[in-house]
Amino acid sequence: MIASPLYAIPPATARTLNPPSAFQPLAPLPTPVMPGQAITTKSQPQSVPTAETSLFTDNDQPASFTNYGSLILRQDTTASPNDVKQTPAQKACSKWCRTVHLWGEFLYLRSRDSEVTYGVESNTSLAPPAPPVQVGRVGMVDQTADPGFRFGITYTLDESSSLTASWARLESHRSDRIDRNSLSNVIESSVLHPSTAAASSSGTFATGIHDIDFDLVDLEYRGKLSSSETTETNYVVGLRYVYLQQEFLHDNNILGNQTVATDIDFNGLGVRLGLEGERFRHKSRWFVYGKSYVNFVAGEFNAKFDQGQAFDASVVDTLWEAGRIVSIWDLELGLGHVCKSERLSISAGYSFSAWTNVVKTDEFINAVQTNNFLDLGETMTYDGLVARVEGRF
Repeated sequence: MIASPLYAIPPATARTLNPPSAFQPLAPLPTPVMPGQAITTKSQPQSVPTAETSLFTDNDQPASFTNYGSLILRQDTTASPNDVKQTPAQKACSKWCRTVHLWGEFLYLRSRDSEVTYGVESNTSLAPPAPPVQVGRVGMVDQTADPGFRFGITYTLDESSSLTASWARLESHRSDRIDRNSLSNVIESSVLHPSTAAASSSGTFATGIHDIDFDLVDLEYRGKLSSSETTETNYVVGLRYVYLQQEFLHDNNILGNQTVATDIDFNGLGVRLGLEGERFRHKSRWFVYGKSYVNFVAGEFNAKFDQGQAFDASVVDTLWEAGRIVSIWDLELGLGHVCKSERLSISAGYSFSAWTNVVKTDEFINAVQTNNFLDLGETMTYDGLVARVEGRF
């Protein structure tokens, strides 16, 4: 009979043993020693083992058995990444996390609540009402959608955090002109200072040009709030720098030629807070996303009003400065797709932004005309389309 390797009996001992009787119970096997457990044995006389005694001594215990726990530890520390079960967050990171992300966005936004009325056509041949009866179209400069851009770079710190720097710019330009439609009609200006002689006179045409430009520079730290195989939510904390410029120019032929020019600039820096979420369709590369941010920007408004004519370039010259905290609320919703290489993603969505406590052009002109500069500050909004391309390396 071939003996088991673990329980082999020494040959010299085997010759002194009698075969066990069929009615004689076999000796119990030794109790296995668990990892880290000290081995204790009862003192046994040095005699020939019998069927009732253990066939093992302390020195017979296999070394690999007592080191079982450390072997498992070594297997874990030397295992390849493919052998380790990954969490959903690790799986997501292996797919989407790269060291550097470069991205660009095409903006197509319209500024709303920023129109400026500069003139109106009226009929002075009717009975002497005061003011004259308005006829025809009101001269107004109202912004339309204009293209802009945003570029950014993201550096991934780990699977749950990153740093981002971005710059956005949008230039809006709009011009308008009105002419009288009848010899009995005249064009009256809506932006001349009421105390000047030209304000009570009229002409035959008027023009208005209005530009609104902004630059936004954002520095962000992005951290993960929650993550699963299909959904991820991040929080954003950072800084935002804002430069906003509004320029307006009005021209008419009242009393020869009258011009009005205004320039309103805002420079500010503040905090930026936000939440971002993505949800992938199950077993698909398509996803929907949502982004919301609030920015509190402290800065200074500098506004200037100039009215001149051919004979006097500075009939009215007004300067106004004041500090303001402008809050900017941003919201974006859209749909995206990750390419098969997992290094390129594209997305498109709708963007809405509300700027509160902004000194706007029409409000500032009215303040100059009424000589009342208290409580200046209204809301201006932007909305439109955003398309994004992102490369991950």
